[in-house]
Amino acid sequence: MKRGGYCFKQFCNIIVPLSVSNIAEEAFEEWEFDTNFYLKESTNCICGVDILYNYRIINKLNGNCIPSFETKNLPIGSTCIKRFLPDDEGRKCQVLENKMKVKEEKQRVQLEEPERLCCFCGNYHKRKSDVKLGRICKKCETLIGDSTLYFDILPKDKGKALALSLFYDKKNKMWCSPHFRIIQRVCFNVELLQDLPLVSYEGKLISFRRYAKHQRTTTS
Repeated sequence: MKRGGYCFKQFCNIIVPLSVSNIAEEAFEEWEFDTNFYLKESTNCICGVDILYNYRIINKLNGNCIPSFETKNLPIGSTCIKRFLPDDEGRKCQVLENKMKVKEEKQRVQLEEPERLCCFCGNYHKRKSDVKLGRICKKCETLIGDSTLYFDILPKDKGKALALSLFYDKKNKMWCSPHFRIIQRVCFNVELLQDLPLVSYEGKLISFRRYAKHQRTTTS
């Protein structure tokens, strides 16, 4: 979109009357990106271009916002935000855009390719599961190392647990394994683990997610 083109003039015709300044370049500086608003819907930007990702901006001086009644509820697209508003607002838009696309991709994977979700962190990864690999991403694989992992939501059927090559820890009253290949088999045979497994850390059993968070903190 070039400044001086039809879309730019259309953009100015909408945003300048809603601003304090009557000068376009000064008016643009009055607006900030609303990081709490995001809508995915096929519609039109205030400049007239077809968009899919809808955003909102707010005028810092008079409180006007887009979309609003004055804009016939038309939102603003990311291209206009990045090209015409201050650079900081464009960066905020890009951060939110990336975050929402990652979220959408994760939701898609959960529905269409659940085998790509890691049982531990819940994130998706390129490594597809099979009997050899299991549903474990590389980051979690590195954190697990030679740790003994305890499982609390495995089938209580002793035969099934033994078939997964687990052994029963009488002290903690949980099934566990210190062998990574066995852990992979567990992850492959059990539905997505939400809060588990647990890790023995400093004499206590804590969730793997808490353990992973601690490990990342100590290594950073």
